[in-house]
This record gives sequence, structure tokens and C-alpha cells, in this order.
Amino acid sequence: MNVGNQPKTKEIFECFRFKIEQVFETNFTMSYNPEDDKTRIYYNSKNNRSNFNMTIFEENGVEHVPNTMIKIDKCILKINYFEVSPVRVGLGTKLFNELLLLLSNIPIKGIVVVPENEGAKLFWKKLNFNKYKNHDTQLYLDI
Repeated sequence: MNVGNQPKTKEIFECFRFKIEQVFETNFTMSYNPEDDKTRIYYNSKNNRSNFNMTIFEENGVEHVPNTMIKIDKCILKINYFEVSPVRVGLGTKLFNELLLLLSNIPIKGIVVVPENEGAKLFWKKLNFNKYKNHDTQLYLDI
């Protein structure tokens, strides 16, 4: 399985860009960079302080998701940045739920986040993420 090279994967992330634009009522650019071992997707807007950066990791010899102890034993999405502005109005939750719906169309089996602060950690835990083993700073969600 090579998720990054499937045209369907790019189409799904284009759909997510469209959803972001609907929610924020502004244009976002998307950079999609398939590589040997991962696929990187960046979304950002010049008119809005919201940014999203995700990486897909597959089983291919890399043992762990970078900067975590989470073993790559299935296709995993790491959310590197998920910054929404304005905050505390439900936009982050709405966008994450849209992302989950779109991910059901590709073989991703888990999502990893490494929250940068306590507020981010509370946000992800509210969305059913749990700490990975005994690593309080690494959160994981099976999908």
C-alpha cells in the first residue's frame, strides 16, 4: 500500500481544503508533497491565522513517528499543526470532524498529535485522543 501515490489521497485532501474554505470563508493554499516514506500536506491562508500541517506515515522501515515513541505498524496521520483562529467557537472541532469523515475513504488507521501546551492537550482529549502508553505529551486516536 502506498497512500502517498494514490490519486484518491490528493483528492481527499483537496476536499478538506474546500471544507476549510467553507468554514472560514477565505481561500487556503494546499501544498501536497508525496515522498518515499511520507506524504506531507500543508494548508494556510494569508487572510486568516489558521494553519494546518499533516504528514502520513506508512510501514516502510521507519520504526517510529518522528519525535514520538509511537510505532509505525499501520498507516498513521500525524497532525503537526492544527491552528484555528478564532478559538473557542467550535471551528477546530468542526474541522477535525470533517477530516475524520474524509479519512474514512483512505486506509489511515490512527492519528497522532503532540500538543504544544495544556490548552491544546485538552482540545485533543475532548476529541477522544488518549495518551500513548505512559507518554503524557503524545496523544493517539485509533480510527
